[in-house]
Amino acid sequence: NPIRIEFPGLLAVYGVGRTVLQAMSDTPFFSVIIPSYNHARYVCEAIDSVLDQTFSDFEIIVVDDGSTDHTRQAVQAYEHPAIHYIYQDNKGLPGARNTGIRHARGQWIALLDADDLWHRERLAHIAEHIRRHPEFKVFGSPSPETPRLPDSLPSHPPVEELTVRNFLFKSPFSPSSVVIEKSCFDVVGPFTESLKSIEDRDMWLRLATRFRILLIQSDNWQYRLHDAQMSANCPRMLKYYKIVLRDFFRNNPEYRRLKRPAFSFLYRDAGICFIGRRKNRLKGIGYLLISGALHPTALPFRGYPRLFRTKMLIRTLLGGRIAGMARRMGATVST
Repeated sequence: NPIRIEFPGLLAVYGVGRTVLQAMSDTPFFSVIIPSYNHARYVCEAIDSVLDQTFSDFEIIVVDDGSTDHTRQAVQAYEHPAIHYIYQDNKGLPGARNTGIRHARGQWIALLDADDLWHRERLAHIAEHIRRHPEFKVFGSPSPETPRLPDSLPSHPPVEELTVRNFLFKSPFSPSSVVIEKSCFDVVGPFTESLKSIEDRDMWLRLATRFRILLIQSDNWQYRLHDAQMSANCPRMLKYYKIVLRDFFRNNPEYRRLKRPAFSFLYRDAGICFIGRRKNRLKGIGYLLISGALHPTALPFRGYPRLFRTKMLIRTLLGGRIAGMARRMGATVST
C-alpha cells in the first residue's frame, strides 16, 4: 500500500508565512500624500514623478479637496494599484493633508504638493538616510537651487540637524521635500486646519520641539512657480504667520528670548514678499523697516547693498536712539 505522509506543521508555517507576507504588502514603507485642489493640469505630473521612483515600496494617496475641474477623471484614469483616490468637500490644504495621513498605511509619510515634482531617486535617497540615521524622525531638503532636476543625486550629501531656532528664523524646507514618521502625529497632532496659510511652518515648529530633524542638502525635488500658489498671497501669509508665532511663544515660553528676532524675520519675509510680488512696494519697504527696528541682522543685506548702507546711515545719525525705538516697536508688533 502507498505510504501517506502529512505535514501539518509545515502547512501551519506556510499559512503563517502567507499571513506575514500579506501584512507586509499592506504596510508600505512610504505613504505619499498628494493634496489637490483644482490642480488637474499639474497632479498627473506629480503622480508620474512618484510612479517613476527607483524605490517601489510606497502607496500614493491623492486627496481631491473639493475640486471643480477634472481632477477626479485625471487621477482615476491611472487604474494603478498603488494609487488611492479620496474625494472630500473643500477643507483647505491642512485638512486635505490630514485626511491623507489618516488613511495612510505606511510607516513614513512623504508629502508632495500637486504642483511639485520629485527626482526619480528621491525615495531611495530618503530611505537610505532613514537607515543611516534612525535617531531622526523628520527629513527634509531645501528649495532647489536650480530650476531643473539633476541627472542623479549624490550618495553622501551634506546633512545638518535642525532645531527650533532654524524654523523661527527661516524656512529650511518646503512640504514637498518632507518625510515624517507617521507616529510623530500621535504626539504633536495633525495639521492645524484653521490656518489658511503657513500651516507647514506651524507643524515644523511643533515637530522641532519634540523630535530630531535632519536637513539633507540635495536637489531631490522641483518647486514649480505659478500665480495660483498660496505663497503669492502676501497679506494672508503675513496674517497667519503672526498667528503661528504668537501661538508658539504662548505655548513654549522657554523660547521667549527668541521672540523679537523671530518677529523680525516675519516682517523681513513679508517685506520681501510684497516687494518681490510687486503687490505694494511701499508696504514692503515699511515691513523691512519694522524688521530692522526689531532686529537689524534679520534684514536681507546680502544682495541688497543700498539697504545695508541705509542701515549704517541710520545707526550713525540716531546712535543709541535706535535701540529705544526698537524696544518700543518690538513691544507693539510682537505682542
